[in-house]
Amino acid sequence: MKNKKLTILLFTLFILGVIVYALYTARYLIYGPRLVLDVPGGTMETTTQVIEIAGNAANAQKLQINNKDILTDQSGNFSEKMLLSVGSNTFIFNAVDKFGNSKSKTLQVVYTPETDDVLQLKDNNNNK
Repeated sequence: MKNKKLTILLFTLFILGVIVYALYTARYLIYGPRLVLDVPGGTMETTTQVIEIAGNAANAQKLQINNKDILTDQSGNFSEKMLLSVGSNTFIFNAVDKFGNSKSKTLQVVYTPETDDVLQLKDNNNNK
């Protein structure tokens, strides 16, 4: 009788272990890709025309910024230089995993040139 109870207990623990392991390995399917930008919040302001946007797209097979493919390393880290227009610039990040799950984030960057840059541009236009 004791052997039968012990066998049932061990079998139950084995089945529970298999279920926990299956859920643990399926977390990528359940959660999809993870997309983290190294910019706090969804908006930033700058006086620099060229910025570098970096972050991590874990579990992503494909990463795009404004529909342009971006390369990542094996850990999902990426870094991309972007040229800004004066005013508001919108960057839409889209990560897709091998199961077709996607995650998107939007970053607003407001570029305001320094007043010396604006004066120099006006002077260059007047000299033409």
